[in-house]
Amino acid sequence: MKVRAALMQLADALQQHEEILSIEDLMGLCDSVAPSDLCTWCLSTVSFVIFLYVLMCVLVPSGGLILESYLDTLATPHSHAVWSKHCKFVTAHGICEMPPDQFAAVCKKDRGKFHGYLVMATSNLRPKSKRQQFYLTFSARYHGLSRTGVKILSYYGFMMKLTQMDKLEQQELQASRQRVRFSTHPMPGCDLMSVFVFV
Repeated sequence: MKVRAALMQLADALQQHEEILSIEDLMGLCDSVAPSDLCTWCLSTVSFVIFLYVLMCVLVPSGGLILESYLDTLATPHSHAVWSKHCKFVTAHGICEMPPDQFAAVCKKDRGKFHGYLVMATSNLRPKSKRQQFYLTFSARYHGLSRTGVKILSYYGFMMKLTQMDKLEQQELQASRQRVRFSTHPMPGCDLMSVFVFV
């Protein structure tokens, strides 16, 4: 029951966000609505490509009680084994900080699945927090998933229903047109800005 309440609080918090959130942002929100009992903070390695791979460390929030519940019930066998070992260590020694390498291994394996779980769970609990599911469906459509594919996946709760998707897509298109309608451009040779109205 604690996890459902935390997911509902997360869904309420997601209603305030009109943009797509990264997994780091979602994990931070999870941690803010229901903090972790095990204090799992870590450094995770993220790679970027600019001619060569550069390794960079960033602080990754734990995901709180929701991540703990996910690791207990839905994690891959390897991640669940690492998590169980850590929980036993906490119980035995009272030290709550998970070593960064263990948490990075768990994050690497289950990061995307946890993201999908959060999007699906919050969309089911609070229909008004479907914006993240809209972005997921929109991205899938943009990258080639057919309308039939969306329809099939929406039946299982992974994507937004086509009727809702079409409605939100039209709203986003109208909002985008409105934002582009008024554009400001610097005028050459002076400090003034010109405003162009596209009709």
